[in-house]
Amino acid sequence: MELTFIKKTKWHLLIACCVFFINVLGNILLVPLIGAAGAAISTGISYIAFFTMRTYFSTRLFQVDYKLKRFYVGTLFLVSYALYTTFCKQSMWSFWFWSFGALSDFLVIQRNADGTH
Repeated sequence: MELTFIKKTKWHLLIACCVFFINVLGNILLVPLIGAAGAAISTGISYIAFFTMRTYFSTRLFQVDYKLKRFYVGTLFLVSYALYTTFCKQSMWSFWFWSFGALSDFLVIQRNADGTH
């Protein structure tokens, strides 16, 4: 939103166009290979690219500490888990075991990133 407040709205259009092309390219490459999951992955990558570009240009204009390392570690962790559960065949018990483990690890990482131990 900071880009709007300081009337740098041209960046919105540039970012939206870049993300559009990332999504189209991702769909062209992934949908023929893995179908709807490819479209979902392409859309997810596009959302992450959108967030990254908006945040990058905003932080260039405003000096704000968004704690991006924490965000990207959490995002990488959750994306890895989502890819694993999507593409790896597993039993229901295995799914719940890994889900509980992944959630526990994620919460510990986030708690440690807050500085509260």
